[in-house]
Amino acid sequence: MAEVSPAPNVDVPAINKRVFFEIDKSVPDTFWDRHSELKPLNIKMWRKSLENGFLNSFSEFNIVNKKEDADIIFKIYKALPERTLVSVSQSGQQYYPLGGSDTTKTVVVSAQLTYQARLLNAQGDILKRSTGTSISKKRGTKKNESGIIIASAVESMYESIAMDFFQ
Repeated sequence: MAEVSPAPNVDVPAINKRVFFEIDKSVPDTFWDRHSELKPLNIKMWRKSLENGFLNSFSEFNIVNKKEDADIIFKIYKALPERTLVSVSQSGQQYYPLGGSDTTKTVVVSAQLTYQARLLNAQGDILKRSTGTSISKKRGTKKNESGIIIASAVESMYESIAMDFFQ
């Protein structure tokens, strides 16, 4: 899966502060999502996908490119996507092989995203926290829909964070 550009449904009042977006170094950029029932999915440009979701969520903010210019820092500490099985039914289509040679099942896949984010002041003091597991609103039955499904989980994450930080 390559870079995605999530478009969260976020409507928060603009703030009169300069905001810097940061992703903790512990959040990988490339990794494999391994699920016991699905073929592994190689996720690439994950950090850029998270940045795209942030920019699409908070484009009305005064976003700065240097941390030292910021009044507040929006920092992602954890963002781990995982595909989940929603249902398995008998069919002629198949999302991924389910163990062995069974090719007559349709697998409906969703995604969840475990995350931790903090809103910090310029000195690094915690102003607000947001922690949770977001669930994708979109589901799919084809392997090429993985990007859409995971982007949907990122959208849900930013919608939750916006509520925690700015409502």
